[in-house]
Amino acid sequence: MNIAAPLGFDACIAELSRKDPFKAFSKVPTGMLSFWAESIGWPDWLLEGTSHAGSKQLPRRIRMVDDLKATANLIERIGEERLVEMIFEWGRFPGDTAVLSAPDLGSALSFFSANVNRTNPPISLALCDNADPVRLSMAIDPDIAPFSPIYESTLIAVVLAVVRSFIELRKEGRDILGKVTVGIVRSSPVVAGKFPCRIVTSSQEPFIDIPKDALTRTNPGFNPDFWEGILRQGQTEGTSTNADMPELVRAVEAAVTASLTEHGRILQFAEVARSLDRSQRTLARNLAESGFSYRSIVDRVRLTMAQDLLLHGRLAVHEVAKRLGYGDDTAFVRSFRRHFGVSPARWRRNELLAQSQGNTAA
Repeated sequence: MNIAAPLGFDACIAELSRKDPFKAFSKVPTGMLSFWAESIGWPDWLLEGTSHAGSKQLPRRIRMVDDLKATANLIERIGEERLVEMIFEWGRFPGDTAVLSAPDLGSALSFFSANVNRTNPPISLALCDNADPVRLSMAIDPDIAPFSPIYESTLIAVVLAVVRSFIELRKEGRDILGKVTVGIVRSSPVVAGKFPCRIVTSSQEPFIDIPKDALTRTNPGFNPDFWEGILRQGQTEGTSTNADMPELVRAVEAAVTASLTEHGRILQFAEVARSLDRSQRTLARNLAESGFSYRSIVDRVRLTMAQDLLLHGRLAVHEVAKRLGYGDDTAFVRSFRRHFGVSPARWRRNELLAQSQGNTAA
């Protein structure tokens, strides 16, 4: 079952490249694409139309336009429903070693959400754990609308795999799975036949509702040292040092930092391009070739400054949001939670508690 004609996909990719080149050429993970490729034996047609044509393996990250084109090839040849079925047939999923090493289901979902938000520009996950059931909401960039069904189906399938891994082994696990509700907008109905959950139609965004007590289901094989290592590795991979970054990227970062520090505003991309004596298109291409986008640089600067202001400036959350150029504190909290998996207030409490325990231990 194809969800759109191939020209719809191609037109979307072309429009994205024209409209937002630094998004189009930003790097995205290839885990899911590689899993599908392995499942069907790396056919010659898989990477047609991409810069990796003819390859039988992929690097960990490739340009978004290449990932979208390969995904379009898969949908055209294999079909969305079969691709989703494959996910449920796999004994594992991309990144499962890290996610399933969490101490409990709640930590696993927080880690998964933060990792997806940090590495996948067209996807946003938000875990709201202040109600029962807990809701994991999904948002997919409207600029890739023809691909929304497969992205939605894939996210739902992987999240359900995480949930099942933590609670199905228990005696009462299947009863809990039956209380999970999946809200679909465009995704394939194949999910309904593969997982014992309730399927409803959502008019706004796809979501998964999970009983709150399920989030406390512990991992019987939890290894604290291994988990701490995974968290440290994630922080390292998500943060480049100035020495790692090309000179151009450091220059853009410096301009953004100065504007926020002195004026509390984000420079428009055109302003940055002019300050570096480049056209917008040239700067976008140069950044993409370096593996960065203006959006990722802005996010990095804001989050780095946010940590410092929260921990050392001792400012209220709304004051931090204002200094970082956010229109309101809600947008800041949402962005911070997407990256770190917790709210700014909770992150500060955790960091201060860790510091106090370290001082006591010393």
